[in-house]
Amino acid sequence: MKRNYPLTLVCLFSLLSGCSVAGIRRHQPSVQNIRTAESLKNQYSVSGVESDNPRASQRLNKRSMGCRMVNYELPTPLFTFVKDALTDELDAARKLSPSGAPISISVIEIDSDTSGMNDGYWNTHLIYDVNGKKYDIKKTTRFESAYMADVACRNTGNALTDALAENFAGFYRELAGAEQAQPTKGTKK
Repeated sequence: MKRNYPLTLVCLFSLLSGCSVAGIRRHQPSVQNIRTAESLKNQYSVSGVESDNPRASQRLNKRSMGCRMVNYELPTPLFTFVKDALTDELDAARKLSPSGAPISISVIEIDSDTSGMNDGYWNTHLIYDVNGKKYDIKKTTRFESAYMADVACRNTGNALTDALAENFAGFYRELAGAEQAQPTKGTKK
């Protein structure tokens, strides 16, 4: 009987890569988002993150996620990661206040796809509620993936912060536009 060593090595590597765990960094506020948020007139607080979508809700409660047989670990469960990310950005822009207008986030979708060999993307669809006014932001953020499973999943996890930053940027732009449309005291619109 002839032995097939290359096939055995490929199978062994696949099994071993399935046990890999990649740690993901905490969200870092982007300079561009900080500048945009600094232009906001009001102060805000982040009240919470939730989802009515069962699939999104299940994902929000996870701290460990997988792709291509590799797990990547977030510093906190995803709902806390998203809340902390927005809180950190507002804080960096000096727009965070416990008495500020509360922002709640409803997650419709937050999914990644790394089925391509060299690229992947995150779909983030978040609805922000500020004093009863809703801001529906849906973004697709592309990132460089990789052929190797552990590298692809590390890139996927790290790209989550970029995807959130892009979604937050859309929210800040819409929120700034809504603030501009509000009449200031003593003026009529």
